[in-house]
Amino acid sequence: MVRSRPEGQDVSQGLVIRHDLLSIEILKTLAPASLAFIHRRCGAVLEREVLGPSKSISLIRACAFHWYQAGDAERAYGLAIKCADHLLEIGLAMDAAKAFEGALGFASTSDRQLEVFRRIIQAYRIAADRPALVEAIRRFRSFEDSIAPHSHHDDIEVLELEALKTTEVDLDPVLARAVGCVQDHSLPAAHRVRMAVVAVKVATSVAGLETMEMVYREVEPLFPEPTVDVRSRLQIQVIYHTMCGDLRRGLDFARKRLAFERVQGLTIPLLNAMSDLAFVLRRTGPVD
Repeated sequence: MVRSRPEGQDVSQGLVIRHDLLSIEILKTLAPASLAFIHRRCGAVLEREVLGPSKSISLIRACAFHWYQAGDAERAYGLAIKCADHLLEIGLAMDAAKAFEGALGFASTSDRQLEVFRRIIQAYRIAADRPALVEAIRRFRSFEDSIAPHSHHDDIEVLELEALKTTEVDLDPVLARAVGCVQDHSLPAAHRVRMAVVAVKVATSVAGLETMEMVYREVEPLFPEPTVDVRSRLQIQVIYHTMCGDLRRGLDFARKRLAFERVQGLTIPLLNAMSDLAFVLRRTGPVD
């Protein structure tokens, strides 16, 4: 007697599930050397697909997993990074951040883990997920300090304060940190000017014009320094002259910044420059 299949039941799907369960049970009985051999074979087969025309994210991830299980952490790491980089290239920054998180498990040295953390931070920055960015920086600092105490006055500190000024309700501690860097003459000129940009941005919301005046006076002598990047120098002059100085100079610097970013061709800074120019134009009031 042949029983009819219940309506909606997929026989092929049931067979696949049973086959997978049986395969898992068989794998559990294998010796470690035999299991590693199978993973190596799987990794080699998948890698031929990955290195060919295929750009399948699932294939790259599976390939990395098999090489790691086979004991080749170096190869697994390279494939995991390739997967995350590809996601970033096609504009899936949040997926890329998660892929970089996965690559942490394949990083065999502390230096490599620090590099992956930096990539995670950049991916969250591009995705504009400020809370996730702040948390990623916290984890990075914790891991960094577990290796050896470090000075935190670097580009990541700038990213952190830029994120905190949009996530924190109380901005006074953020402003205090930024001003502290501005006034620390032992720090590099480039870092002091970059932190000055953060300080004047926060000061427009919480501290009034006196703090902005003080910050600008501190860093203005540093503008000719060759290490000070053009973007930061133009940014602070746009904000300062718009809020405290000559609006016409603020407008001039805003247009120079926009021209600079068009040449650089980076999307996020270009949008930021356009936003700054719009801010100045709202205050100057011309029809254009």
